[in-house]
Formats: sequence, structure tokens, C-alpha cells
Amino acid sequence: CNGFKPPRAHHCSQCDRCIMKMDHHCPWVNNCVGANNQKHFVLFVGYTALLSGYAMVLLVLRLMATLNEPRLFLTTHSHGPQEPVSMLYMFLLLFESLLFGLFTSAMFCEQLSSILTDQTGIERLKNDYAPPRRSAVQNLSETFGRPCSLLWLLPTPVTFNGLTWWDILPTEHEV
Repeated sequence: CNGFKPPRAHHCSQCDRCIMKMDHHCPWVNNCVGANNQKHFVLFVGYTALLSGYAMVLLVLRLMATLNEPRLFLTTHSHGPQEPVSMLYMFLLLFESLLFGLFTSAMFCEQLSSILTDQTGIERLKNDYAPPRRSAVQNLSETFGRPCSLLWLLPTPVTFNGLTWWDILPTEHEV
């Protein structure tokens, strides 16, 4: 990339553009995770992990109920008992939700750690940025928007005293 690159921006070879506070290129969303969409990515993996946990709880409750009451496996639309197949499906779903939940939980924790330390994954690997000492709330506010509110839990645009990153970027170029 031969263009102007603001501080803390990195070039993504897959997107072929520079991303402000780039953390990584995510194949799930086919986009880079950076300053403009980190909040949305964190909410995405956090809520996905939460829903995977919810699915595991529901499956475990269903398995426990089924083991206590075997007739729950009998379906009125089938020609006979489906116990082995249904049990296999539930165990496969439990295994899948466990793996998916663990992966998204790990991604959520890694992203939260990056936000709290104000250092992206690339900056941590390259060791090329020393973050200023700020409180956890200040670092969270930089990613989720100011002021601290319940809007942090919703995929709303990130605002900084009424400004978005798109409003702030031109001033950085002028300096």
C-alpha cells in the first residue's frame, strides 16, 4: 500500500486496503475487524457464544427428560420408535453446540482482552504499539462508544461525543 496510512492502521492483503486498528481478517464475515466494526464483531461472537450455551442447556434438559421418560422419543408421525436415531441426533447437536460455543467464547474473550488492553492482535504480534495507560471503562468506551450506556449491548453505530469514526478520519488526515 503506497497511500497515506494513519497511525495504528494496517494493510489487509485479502481486502487490499488499509484498516484503522485492524485486528484480523475474519473469514466468517469476509471482512476485516477494525475500529469501524469491532463492536459489531464482539457482539456477534458474544451473542453466538451465549446462544450456543443456551442450546446446550436446552439439549441437556431434553436428554435428561428423555432418559427419565423414554416414551418422549416416540413420535406420532413415524412408523415406529425413533429412540436410537433421536438420541444420536441430540448427542451430535450437543457436541456441535459445545465446539461452537467454545470457539466463539474464546474469540469473545480474545476480543475483550484486545479492547481492555487497547492493543489489537496484530499490534500484540508485532509489538509495535505501546498503549497509553487508561481505565478499562475508557478503553471499552473507545470501542463501544461514549457515554457508557445500554446501547453497548446493541449493534448501534459507535459514536464519540456525537461523532463516528468516519467523521473523525478526515481530521486525522489534515493534521
